[in-house]
Amino acid sequence: MQGYKGYKHTLVATLGGQPQIVTLTLDLLLKRGTPIYEVIVVHPASSPRVQQSLERLRAEFAGDRYNFEGCSLPIHFRQQVLTRYDNNDIVDDIIDEPTAHGTLDTIGELIRDLKQRQHIIHFSISGGRRLMAFLALMLKRTPSDTIRTQREQQQAENRLRCKQVVDALTEKQCEVLQALAQGLHPDKVAHMLGLKSSTISHHTNIICRECRNAWNLPEKPVVNYLFVQARFADYFSHEESIPHAQKKVIQSDL
Repeated sequence: MQGYKGYKHTLVATLGGQPQIVTLTLDLLLKRGTPIYEVIVVHPASSPRVQQSLERLRAEFAGDRYNFEGCSLPIHFRQQVLTRYDNNDIVDDIIDEPTAHGTLDTIGELIRDLKQRQHIIHFSISGGRRLMAFLALMLKRTPSDTIRTQREQQQAENRLRCKQVVDALTEKQCEVLQALAQGLHPDKVAHMLGLKSSTISHHTNIICRECRNAWNLPEKPVVNYLFVQARFADYFSHEESIPHAQKKVIQSDL
């Protein structure tokens, strides 16, 4: 395990509607040999969406233990609710100057407290758009020893969403997805898989629908095979990412 003698490692994460991003980040740090002592999630007032995320995380850290690769590790879990310091009210959302100042004060006070207690802080900007922006601002103001880069975070989130899509598909739909991920036009996919274009179109529509759900996109933005290709370009390069026992190797004759 890496670290400095006398220092404790803390993961500070913003919390939105996908708590699995927090545990994914924790797993990546643990795989690097970082001895995480505690995980702190920062969030506004507990909306039903946030409450559901908190319940899932509490279950992951039952008894201040976390299961990682078959081992039960002692990792503390706690939450930090955003609070306005002028009247001590809980922040429901970051909508005006008082709630913005409350957010900055809450995050700033948390970071100062951890630094004073000689904690090495690892940040995961993983949920809540406004909250992520404020934490990014605090990172510019406050030096940290984080090893987590924004690029790594984005890649991890993309893999997680890709897996969500793959898990929702049938084996045949997954074959179509793998072909599209190779950068092939749907007509070419139909030719290579020996299927009708209308069948490929049907499968592609389902894939796009699952992508819209996984990326939590509204109805207006177009989600088509080009979106799929951009998001899945590197996903199937890792063999373990494909859940189906039978994998079809697609040979391109382009």
